[in-house]
Amino acid sequence: MKDYSFLSRAAYFETLAKTVELAARGERVIVATMVFDPTDPAVRHLIDALCVAARHHANVTLLIDAHNFLQNNHGKLGPLFYHGKLRRLGGSFAITADALESIDAAGGRYIITNLPKRRFNAPMVGRSHIKGAVVGNRVFVGGCNLERSEQIDVMATWKSASAAEKLSNWFLKFAEIHNVRQALGDVDVEVALDDGTSRLLIDAGVPRQSLIYDEALQLIDSAQEWIYMTCQYFPGGPTARHLAAAQARGVKVEIDFSHPRSQGNGAPLHYAHQAAQRARGLPRNFFAGKLDKQIPKLHAKVLASEQGAMLGSHNYVMQGVLFGTAELALKALDPELSIKLRDFMKAQLAAFELLAHHNRSARSHSRSITKP
Repeated sequence: MKDYSFLSRAAYFETLAKTVELAARGERVIVATMVFDPTDPAVRHLIDALCVAARHHANVTLLIDAHNFLQNNHGKLGPLFYHGKLRRLGGSFAITADALESIDAAGGRYIITNLPKRRFNAPMVGRSHIKGAVVGNRVFVGGCNLERSEQIDVMATWKSASAAEKLSNWFLKFAEIHNVRQALGDVDVEVALDDGTSRLLIDAGVPRQSLIYDEALQLIDSAQEWIYMTCQYFPGGPTARHLAAAQARGVKVEIDFSHPRSQGNGAPLHYAHQAAQRARGLPRNFFAGKLDKQIPKLHAKVLASEQGAMLGSHNYVMQGVLFGTAELALKALDPELSIKLRDFMKAQLAAFELLAHHNRSARSHSRSITKP
């Protein structure tokens, strides 16, 4: 097994910031995200680290998707939605722009990718959902946006000169063209890594086309003993049908997914989605992994079996495929790594479940002693 380490979202921010601060003159520092929120203290610390590296003459590039100026975290539509170009910035959009400009002022650069070609573009269509980083020869791949450090997530990190070169070449091409789909010529791509068992996969963002989703369904269909999946919402549709077929042939299937309450304004849609999936006769145990409503959103995108594992930015469901979303994933046909990743996620979730239990007990005790 290659020496992959797994990081929670908070640990990713901290580890990445420390790694970036140590970048030497001329060393590559490339970070990619879909969502960027500089008001999160952990993200602000990372921005400061990028500025430090830039002032030390590292080659700093931050790739962020245009989504940040189409819509903010509270659903407010932004300048790119209305105008097709950046202007009339205010509120959170101005804060985001100021943070990006601080990197530019320090000697780095930021690139806004996948800009809409017209006004009134749906904020979720044509996005680059890619999250990852390369610092020197260290690579980070996973699901972590640069926002909300409390969310439950995972990044894989390892050192590899060849993997760093391949991923940074992709990222720099996206920076040059400013659009993932155009940079890849509508072709989903993959590269084999030097351990002989792993590959990096990138979806170009063509609607109804996804190499990563095809590979995910293949991993489900090849499982013979067990499957473990995490998703930020219940994975219905074709994914659920493939999982049900796996269980029917004797595979143990476990799915962990966020409580609808964690979805904010989207909660009613997620309640309705789960009800619809139940009505379709999916196995009852598929719904047993719904997290406690007190637990932060589960944002990790993990699919593992005794055959191997995948993690990255893809949710392994059809929604993003229909929208035409650029994605990045690591697939490793390594049973030992698969177990390690599954156990890492279960340990994270167990810690949050324990905290939620303690909080409920504390509130119950508080109410009991305040009753007249």
